[in-house]
Amino acid sequence: MNHLMNNNGLMNFIRSIVEYYLLSLRRWFDGDGVSSRREFFFSLPGYVINLAVYLALNNARVHFIKQLPDTGSWINQVVSVILFAIILLLPFLPLYTLILRRLRDGGKSYAWLYAVFIPNIGILEFIKIGIGVYVLCLLCQPTDSLGVISEYSKAIEINPKDAYAYFKRGLAKYNSKDYQGAIADWTKAIEINPQYADAYSNRGNAKNGLGDNQGAIADYSKAIEINPQHDNAYNNRGGRKAESGDTQGAIADFNKAIEINPQDAVAYNNRGIVKGRSGDNQGAIADWTKAIAINPQ
Repeated sequence: MNHLMNNNGLMNFIRSIVEYYLLSLRRWFDGDGVSSRREFFFSLPGYVINLAVYLALNNARVHFIKQLPDTGSWINQVVSVILFAIILLLPFLPLYTLILRRLRDGGKSYAWLYAVFIPNIGILEFIKIGIGVYVLCLLCQPTDSLGVISEYSKAIEINPKDAYAYFKRGLAKYNSKDYQGAIADWTKAIEINPQYADAYSNRGNAKNGLGDNQGAIADYSKAIEINPQHDNAYNNRGGRKAESGDTQGAIADFNKAIEINPQDAVAYNNRGIVKGRSGDNQGAIADWTKAIAINPQ
């Protein structure tokens, strides 16, 4: 009987720990109500317990790594780093989430999430992480932030008649959603090379981005005139025709895109959408089935 009671006590203790972690996480993310000072101060004694748990787990990690063969191998180092990250976060996660909840309720931004860790990681580690975060943010910027536009601008300075440089700079501007700048560059590329079908097609995309549906159709048509095998131009023109209410013209363009490139899943998908809108459900299903067969993703 006592053994059973001990087991129940242990299970209740484990359940309480799990609920403590889950509750603290929910309190951070749920957004309901406002956390209280009492709620915060009540959790502070748990910090001392968590510190003891951290020290014990970290000692266990060091012992575990020493037991592995060839402790200098990169695999062991990776395992050690992963275990350390888990051990570092797990004991203190409930308190950190509550701290951040209190900061959020006090009107502070999520940038404080970074500052909360300073006492534990030390100022030098904080600086190193700060540099890493900066580099990560830099890498996540649009392509122009990495100097793509400036590089092609230099090429244009060297050779103002380089249609390809204008084309590539226009593409970089388009990817940065500078549609007006992209149109200007592709227009210049066309002035240099009036047979530049891709420049016409891409300029059509930029015009579409600005809501100039008819201007986009005109550019796609010119690209097709220069290169009758330009399946992307047919596909894009079909989309703009569909938006203009020209269902038959849109389907004809999608048919041509598929004829040129039978593996064009996008054209099948677009044609299926237009067929579905026009009431041809069976035809739409057939096209979507074909699109999925070509590109299951």
